[in-house]
Amino acid sequence: MELRKMAFLLSCLFISLLAACGQIEEDKLKAEDDGTPESRQFNDQELIGTIGETNPSAHSLYVDHTEWINRHVPSNQAVPDIGYGFQALITDETLMKFENGAPADLKDFKPGQKVEVLPPTEETTPVEIDEIILLEMTYEEKYERFLAHSEGSYNVTVLYKEGNLHGMDVEKIFGKLSEDVELNAGQFPYTENWVVDYKKELGIEKLPVILVFDTEGLIFKTYQEKELYKFFDERIE
Repeated sequence: MELRKMAFLLSCLFISLLAACGQIEEDKLKAEDDGTPESRQFNDQELIGTIGETNPSAHSLYVDHTEWINRHVPSNQAVPDIGYGFQALITDETLMKFENGAPADLKDFKPGQKVEVLPPTEETTPVEIDEIILLEMTYEEKYERFLAHSEGSYNVTVLYKEGNLHGMDVEKIFGKLSEDVELNAGQFPYTENWVVDYKKELGIEKLPVILVFDTEGLIFKTYQEKELYKFFDERIE
């Protein structure tokens, strides 16, 4: 009789543990759906940011740490137009290195590069830092500005030389295509010293160029608007 009672109690305990685990997983999924910090990879001890600009002569780097500052704010409550950053001052005592531990130099830091800064700071004024680490970047991080954000949608980007769009109008492009396909459209100038050499990686021969990405990567590239419209006409048919 005692054995049956013990077996029953153990079964109840096991079921309770399963229910608790299930609730934790359910709460985690709900948090991810709501855009709460559960789905983020930021913590208080590790400041992760992005290099905005470099100034080797002044021994400083501008670090955008907006996402880290908002690490405790649900993404659906963050104000997208408000950004935060600070000037990271490099001293003789600052340790600069790659994520694999190899030593780094100021020339290794480029705009768009993900970095970890120690100690963490929420300052937006110049700060002398002890350590800065160049982090390995995923494909999604390198191409974040190009990739579409939902299945079945597209992101159309005009990449151009500063001050020379050759008459390309991204608003007109969006207006012509948005009624038939789900897409976002944008434009920005090509930056020579960016962390990714998009010209080389995407085989771009000249600027401006129109790039079409889905959620996985580049699916079409052209230098003429009419070719872009033809591409989408064929996909719609």
